[in-house]
Amino acid sequence: MEFRRLFDILLHQHMHFPQKAALSVRNNILKQTYSTQDCLDECMRVSAGALSIGLERGDKVAIISQFSSAKWTFLDIGLMQIGIIPTTLHAGWDKETLLYSLKDCSPKVAFVDNREMYEVLTSFTEEIPHLKIYSFEEVPDLPHWEEFLKAPLPEHFEKYETSKAAIHEDDIATIVYTSGTTKKPKGVILSHKNMVSSIQAIIDALPFKASHHVVSMLPQVLISERVMIYAYLALGCKIHFVRQGDTLLEELQQIRPHYFTCLPAILYKMYSSIIDQAMKGKEMLDSRYIWALRQGRLFENYGKVSIPYFFKLRLADFLVFRHWRNAFGGRIESILISNDAISPSFARLFSAAGIDIRNSYAMVETSSFISTHRLGHSDVNFSTVGQAMEGVESTKIKMSMAMVKSK
Repeated sequence: MEFRRLFDILLHQHMHFPQKAALSVRNNILKQTYSTQDCLDECMRVSAGALSIGLERGDKVAIISQFSSAKWTFLDIGLMQIGIIPTTLHAGWDKETLLYSLKDCSPKVAFVDNREMYEVLTSFTEEIPHLKIYSFEEVPDLPHWEEFLKAPLPEHFEKYETSKAAIHEDDIATIVYTSGTTKKPKGVILSHKNMVSSIQAIIDALPFKASHHVVSMLPQVLISERVMIYAYLALGCKIHFVRQGDTLLEELQQIRPHYFTCLPAILYKMYSSIIDQAMKGKEMLDSRYIWALRQGRLFENYGKVSIPYFFKLRLADFLVFRHWRNAFGGRIESILISNDAISPSFARLFSAAGIDIRNSYAMVETSSFISTHRLGHSDVNFSTVGQAMEGVESTKIKMSMAMVKSK
């Protein structure tokens, strides 16, 4: 791959896989689409906005959001390409932890989701008097995203070119704050080289293509989700940003994705919705449905399917599993499980249904994927988290703990 810094990836897509719909944002029935050129333009508007308010190389901008969004990606790239450091903090923290982390990283600007978080940050005025705050959402009487963006002027392009040329792959790309569940959060510095090596390892391990539609539903405060988005961009995949909620399955049916990353809890909820739909108007599942579920839970992998069991799976697919794939839009090939372990029996069931479930393991706040099951491989042990990624030296990877060294 021909990129060494994160912000080079969008230009790489523009050169090799220009898309009319590179990113799309869905919010129930509303949809906004960005071409690759649109994405480059939006990132440049971010850069111009940052320069217009006096931000300089090495300054930090805090991003405090519980969602994945195109705006986050534009902000990420637009800041990094002029040497400003995106710094991610958790929107779910209590006020004390949030104030501690803001004082620790000393950002000049912060972006938040809505009025509620805006008011939390404005309550810190005495401790952090010079912090400029913007809302991603357009909220009356609050500075918001569109107010931050600026149409780039010639002096902005000149500063952009100068800054971009001076940024090295070993320079800081981002600072990621740990969740602080056991002690005070710590800011973890990641260089462009750190992130790009992880992206290249994912590209080597997972068979994404420019023709694929993918979904981002996990918050980008998880570095693993951010890295996945950059991998999708590098390969020209069409990325759809959605929010978790009661309409998630309906949105997936409209998008018809090939792949997405997901938490086990989200997949369990979608499974429950599918079962509820099958039971609609009934007191219990019929015997054929129960038989199909039983066959699915016996699945090991396609390398170990006997001839009698193969025909049982085909019947189970006709009776039940084909309807599951349709519930995800009909094109779904695989779901990559991130941030937590999924039940092996549950992974077997979905994989038997033709929706390959692949575990991964990552220090999700300080690195990206350490290991994963390879997509397209039939020989999968669902009780493990797969093989180490390229560039990762490891000792004993288990569900609970790993000792690793990577680039």
